Amino acid sequence: MWLVSSLELRAPGVVAAEAPEFSTRALVADGLTLCDGIELVRWADPGQHLRHCDYCGGDDWQGDWVMMRRSGERVLLLPAFNLWKTGPGANAAPLEYEMDEHAPPAWMAERGIAVIRHTALARLVEGLPAPEALPPFDEREAALALQFESRRLLGRFPQVPAPIRELFVTGSEPSLDEALDELERTLHAMQESRRPVELVEQTEGEVWFWVEDANGPSHGRDFKPLARRGGELLLRFEPGLLARPR
Repeated sequence: MWLVSSLELRAPGVVAAEAPEFSTRALVADGLTLCDGIELVRWADPGQHLRHCDYCGGDDWQGDWVMMRRSGERVLLLPAFNLWKTGPGANAAPLEYEMDEHAPPAWMAERGIAVIRHTALARLVEGLPAPEALPPFDEREAALALQFESRRLLGRFPQVPAPIRELFVTGSEPSLDEALDELERTLHAMQESRRPVELVEQTEGEVWFWVEDANGPSHGRDFKPLARRGGELLLRFEPGLLARPR
């Protein structure tokens, strides 16, 4: 996840050729543009489109969709899982139109899911829903968010998040198979639950794995999807955020 540290508005945002007199402002986080025109976003809708047409100013544009969720005093900008419809069958691939049309912004693949203080965002965005009006971040969404940020180590939506075992080489636990079993059980239980979770910061107790990439194990990386806290095993996001059920 991306813990946003600075947030500002920059003008002009998107300038529509059909209505050049209509001014917009871009929302910029840590020097990266999150949204090209905050005045054009329907902030109270189930999903938010953050990119707009530079000809008409409309949002009939493929990709750059997010959904907002609340976790304590923070707002999360997540992939718009709620807008991704699937075909027949429990494990069917998403309808290609829906996946393409409501794909997340490119910055999310690079930086991760954005985590922003609600107070900081509300100071800049008129019409932002109050914290209590935003849906809470829940266990199912946490499992899907970790799947998204894992770069397919945990499968790909709409598959139930679970480790792709042949990619896991070794880990911090005595038994790799038992650790992967525990990860799979945790993800499966969360996938079935809509209980709200709160993100808490912790930089110790990680359960880590060494995973291979397309070039083989010697070119792999660390993956730390779990951490222990007070006797519980919780999902963990970089750079050290645990999804603790409320």
